[in-house]
Amino acid sequence: MEPWSAQLEKFKINFFLDTNILCYLVDDTYPALTAFIKALKEMPVVQLYSSEYVLAELFEVRKKENYFHEVLERSKNDGKFINISSFIKYNKRYAIPDYEYKGDLAEAVKKKVNEDVERITNDFGISFENSFNDKLLKPMKGVCLSTKISREDSLVLVSSVYKSSIEEVSERVVLLTGDKDFYDWAIESKSEIESVFSTSKTPDIEHIMSIGNSISGFSGGTKSLREKIDDVDELAVQYVKSCLMDTYKDSYIGKVVVKNCPGAPSNMMALKSEVKLENNELYMVILSKSLSFVYCPQPKSRLYHSGKMISVPFEPKGGDNIVTFVCDETDNDIFKSVNEAGNLVFVHPDNSI
Repeated sequence: MEPWSAQLEKFKINFFLDTNILCYLVDDTYPALTAFIKALKEMPVVQLYSSEYVLAELFEVRKKENYFHEVLERSKNDGKFINISSFIKYNKRYAIPDYEYKGDLAEAVKKKVNEDVERITNDFGISFENSFNDKLLKPMKGVCLSTKISREDSLVLVSSVYKSSIEEVSERVVLLTGDKDFYDWAIESKSEIESVFSTSKTPDIEHIMSIGNSISGFSGGTKSLREKIDDVDELAVQYVKSCLMDTYKDSYIGKVVVKNCPGAPSNMMALKSEVKLENNELYMVILSKSLSFVYCPQPKSRLYHSGKMISVPFEPKGGDNIVTFVCDETDNDIFKSVNEAGNLVFVHPDNSI
């Protein structure tokens, strides 16, 4: 992400991560998934987050995992052998003989769990929204009782949409999960879930074994992030770009083209309009084709065609669809990046075509 990139709350794709995804990231279980999430982290049009409910689940999962590893390490150092059947019997109760969960062993596990959570927030930039609140109960009950989805997964699903008791996530939410039952039942009960979220946006649920399955216009074909992928960064760019084009299709204008016009201002830009324009002055968003920056020209851009301000409505016809505007940018390096062919141009979310 470029340090000068803008951040627009109303121009983002929100990725909500299920508990199993966070565990995979901590352990780097699937390198392609880890690389995919790290690529998303660097995009100014992406917000990575989870809920405090998921964080609570993560505490328990990592507590069990770290207790398991701590006991194995200590028993090895102590020269003791732990019987498998004994381990299975006592592990869930945190009461393996000679290694009960208390004292310095509990403190060691606690330290490791805290390190796991710090890694999630620091290495992957994932924030934890949505403290427990009353607004979750009613939709959670609706999802749980209308579908096969468990109460736990129902709460995960609902908590992806509500940041707090009064605030909802305003833009599109993609919920990433590694739970096949959760995914299958959510797809099977899509209409029932949508009825529960009647006043909110229903999350798109993606399983990491079939990334791209729920996104309209994704041309890369579904991919499994459990498998080796040669260019995960490119997959992430194409995936998010498809999400953006689908979500903000009504705000899309066209792509930047490089056009040499004798006598034109040095900071003139051109774009190939792909839609009818109803205004000749617009606040715009220019999005890097590699999703490395968001740039908002200031002030309002006046649009020209063949040297004259466009008459509205302006409807592109055939090859006669190039409009120009002057970009008020004094930094040559920034202007060079913004004026790169193929960058995507949208109407600013506070404006309209």
